[in-house]
Amino acid sequence: MPYFYCHLHGPGGFERDEIGLKFSGLDAVALDVCRAILDISADLARSGYDPMPYAFEIVDAGGALLMDVPFREMLNKAPRNGRYRPPVSQAGQRAEMLRATLLKAAVSESIDRLGETIRMSRQIVARSRASAADDPWGAPPRQAALAS
Repeated sequence: MPYFYCHLHGPGGFERDEIGLKFSGLDAVALDVCRAILDISADLARSGYDPMPYAFEIVDAGGALLMDVPFREMLNKAPRNGRYRPPVSQAGQRAEMLRATLLKAAVSESIDRLGETIRMSRQIVARSRASAADDPWGAPPRQAALAS
């Protein structure tokens, strides 16, 4: 997996990412940056700073600029409830659809197993009631014993 570096630009200058992180591709880095922007913006706002003039610059291991992500762009897209879901690539959409299909199948299987368990439980209760009525010891049914 390739390394990507996310440098931060702000009113106070340029903060270089010297460590970098491995990501599967630019989409994965962009999603991580989007999440980071929301977290950093909240911290800046709590500290009394305006997050709008900040931006991330995503570069590859060779220093080539791959993407510039202004905080302003991200924050203006965020819905008013504070939750932002960054755009998902087509590959990400396919993965989500597959995950949803598998989840639906797992839920259906669990519901089927639960139905079978309920059916078996009802049979056991019915047999228990029938055997209590035919008690060879002549004991009264439980309800009758409790009523007296």
